[in-house]
Amino acid sequence: MNYRHAYLTPENCGYYVSQAFPGKVANVMINTGSVSLIDLLFGKETMLPTLHGKWDAAFKQVKDSDCAFDFDGSPFGDDEFDHFVMPWNHVRALKYKDMFTGFIHYKAPEEQFTNIGYNHIFDPDNEKQLRAREAALKGYSLDYWKEQLKNGITHQEGMDIYYSSGSIENQIYIIVCAVAAILIGLMGLISYCRISKMRSNI
Repeated sequence: MNYRHAYLTPENCGYYVSQAFPGKVANVMINTGSVSLIDLLFGKETMLPTLHGKWDAAFKQVKDSDCAFDFDGSPFGDDEFDHFVMPWNHVRALKYKDMFTGFIHYKAPEEQFTNIGYNHIFDPDNEKQLRAREAALKGYSLDYWKEQLKNGITHQEGMDIYYSSGSIENQIYIIVCAVAAILIGLMGLISYCRISKMRSNI
């Protein structure tokens, strides 16, 4: 029920559970970010602040921002859903209240962090259990994770999780704007030269 599988739309676990137990199911989103569509097109799943930081800015105005509430009846619930959805997907037209029942805000993105792995994960007794799980899970490779974690636990701070992709997008935007400005300048210069030439021929 974690991640996008909790969504209340068809083809998601949350939808089927809510249909099986009408009126008895609630799914709650814990504050996280939205997936960068640019990075997703290149095969990477990186995060951006939800709604480009709109929610983060709102919670910064509250002294104690750790709270929980229903999306229904909240202005947050009426915001356009952008958690994990491609621009052409029909759920893009839905609101957050259509996808989740409630919301928990716990720690701002810059206070969060992720760790992959934990101490003693590959100790002999534990690895034996992991090998048993590997045999039961199609496509799962324990050796892949051993290679990934050969130098120990992977730690990433919230600033790097949520804002690094946005800085790349900003750089791309600045470059595109600079190129556009140069092209406009060249077009203006060419027009000026043509007009000057026409006037000199009169």
